[in-house]
Amino acid sequence: MIRHFPQLSHTPDLTITLLPVPKAILTAPALVAMSTLAILLYAAVTAAMARYMSRQQFSVLMIGTLFLLGLAGYYGLFFGAAHFMGRYLSPVSPLLAILTVAIGMVAVHQWGPKMMLARWSSAMIPIVVVVLVLGLNTRTYLNKGRGSAIDHIQVKQWVEIHVAPEIWVGAVQTGVLGFFHDRTVNLDGKVNPYALAAKIDQQIPHYVVESPIQYLADWGIAGWIVHEPLNQHFEVMVDDPEQNLGVLRRVTPVPPSASLQGHIDR
Repeated sequence: MIRHFPQLSHTPDLTITLLPVPKAILTAPALVAMSTLAILLYAAVTAAMARYMSRQQFSVLMIGTLFLLGLAGYYGLFFGAAHFMGRYLSPVSPLLAILTVAIGMVAVHQWGPKMMLARWSSAMIPIVVVVLVLGLNTRTYLNKGRGSAIDHIQVKQWVEIHVAPEIWVGAVQTGVLGFFHDRTVNLDGKVNPYALAAKIDQQIPHYVVESPIQYLADWGIAGWIVHEPLNQHFEVMVDDPEQNLGVLRRVTPVPPSASLQGHIDR
C-alpha cells in the first residue's frame, strides 16, 4: 500500500463531486485557491446553519460529515492516487447536493427580498445548475470524438485496432478498456476475485500465464516483462512512454486448460 499525503493542488477534486472541472484548469493556482476558500466558506456557513437545525437534521449532518471526513482521511492519507479523490468522494455528493440546496434556500429567504432576488432566483438557480452540469458533461463526451477526453483512451484505441474482439486482454485499469472490449480481464483485483487472490499471494504473473490472456495493455505495463514466468510466455510489443502505453503479447500457445480462475498447476 502506498502511503501518500495529498497535495494542495488536488483540492479542486472536492468540487468535481457535482461538476466535472476541465483538466486544463484543475491544478491552476487560482482555481486551487478559490476552491480552498469555497470549501472553508461552505464549512463555515454549514456550521452557522447547524445551530438552527432540528435534532434529526443535525444527526444527518453529523453522519454525513463523519462519512466525508472518513473517506477524505482514508483515501487522502493512506490510499494514494490523489487524482481519484473526486471519485472516492462521490458517495457523499447526494448529501452535499441537498445541503447546497438548503444553503441556497436559506440565503434566498434571508437576503432575497432585500436584493430583489426572490422573484427570479427560484427559477434561475436551477436553470444555471442544469446548464453547467449538462454543458460540462457534454464537453467531456464530445471533445475530439468518442471517449477521447478520457485519460486511458490510447489503450482502448490500440486494442480496438490491433486485437480481435474474441481475444482476451489483461489490464490493471479496466474501466475504459473493459467498456469497449468485452473480453478484458481485470488484474488489480477490484472486480476480479481470482486476480485479487493472486495479488494477495504476489502471484499475478503466474495468474496471467495460467489464464487465456493473450495481450497485456495498460500504462507502464511493458515493465512487467522482467517478472517470472511472464518473460517466458510474453514479449514486449509496445513500450511508448510518450503515449503512456505499454503492450505485451503472448508468444506461447494458450494452454488448453487455461481459465480466468488461474487454476493451472504451477
